[in-house]
Amino acid sequence: MSAQACDVFLALFQIRVLIRVLIRVLIRVLIRVLIRALIRALIRALIRVLIRALIRVLIRALIRVLIRALIRALVPTSVPALTLTLILFNRKKTVMLSVPFRFRPALLSASLLVLLAGCSTSAQHSTASDTATRERETRPASAYPGSGQIQIPFGTSEPTQAELLAERQRQSTTQGLIPEGRTFLGSIPCETAACSVQRVTLTLLPDGRWQRISQPLVPAGAPRTDAGCWRPEPGTRPLVHLLPLRANGSSASIASFSMQSPAVLNVQTLGTRTITRRYTLTIQADKDSSSALQNDTSFFCPAR
Repeated sequence: MSAQACDVFLALFQIRVLIRVLIRVLIRVLIRVLIRALIRALIRALIRVLIRALIRVLIRALIRVLIRALIRALVPTSVPALTLTLILFNRKKTVMLSVPFRFRPALLSASLLVLLAGCSTSAQHSTASDTATRERETRPASAYPGSGQIQIPFGTSEPTQAELLAERQRQSTTQGLIPEGRTFLGSIPCETAACSVQRVTLTLLPDGRWQRISQPLVPAGAPRTDAGCWRPEPGTRPLVHLLPLRANGSSASIASFSMQSPAVLNVQTLGTRTITRRYTLTIQADKDSSSALQNDTSFFCPAR
């Protein structure tokens, strides 16, 4: 073999090796580019999925908040509507999750219609109750025998406790607003400058009597107990006026509350001061306070 042929062979071999190296480099670069593009596509898809899921979660949370606010604003409402709403928006339930997304607006609209129908029924009952209360208040004083005094039959030295309780219930004109003894609890401002915040336990009876236990919190102090008769004022949100035990003919109230619902009282006035901020007393499962006040025969409230 001549020297020229050897040179040609070596040149071809080098070109072949160079082509292989270039092919390998190109393949590696192409693989890297494809991997980077695939990773970017996956990241973008994942971000889109996460954003959509986050938006859905936020929308559901916002809907729950709006529905709960609507329920609180429209309480009292009907039991079926409230039950349906709680089932639809309770996280532990799977009703909304099992319904296709395109049918959920219709389901939400149906639940809102049921809720509004229940509120309309409650408003009608409330109007009927207000009308009955106004009729009772417009009756002449002769409709109540004894002008509010407890009637004690002749021939007995003093009435028994059962007779006193029965007569008190017969003379009561506030049973429509407070059908049974109820105890409310909450933290409200103080009437005087001696303290700024006090915890109040208020017990109301259907015979018109009330008892209040005030515990100063800021600064801390000894509890104080007072009692008297409460007077209702009918309306869309009835008012409860606390009158002192010895009013001496005065109609000035110690405090006034508006009944937002049978379980919530909003503070309106404390003494001569009008409360502008929202302070509430909520009902408690306390039967002992009601029983103790019912068994107290030291004072009674005349029928109004």
